[in-house]
Amino acid sequence: MGDEPRFVLERCEIRRAGPSFTLDTVCELQAAQPGAQWFLIVGQDQYAGLHTGATGASCSRG
Repeated sequence: MGDEPRFVLERCEIRRAGPSFTLDTVCELQAAQPGAQWFLIVGQDQYAGLHTGATGASCSRG
């Protein structure tokens, strides 16, 4: 992240009790800043398993 001011290390998964899933994090970030544009950066090992997540799940939009 170094000197790039637009990159932020988000700690919501550390603060969340119990299991933490990518979709939970995405929903939390969207709720906190609805107009923001988010990018998820993952390694190849995590990318390979993304399709095994919650099928059909989405963040509710109020």
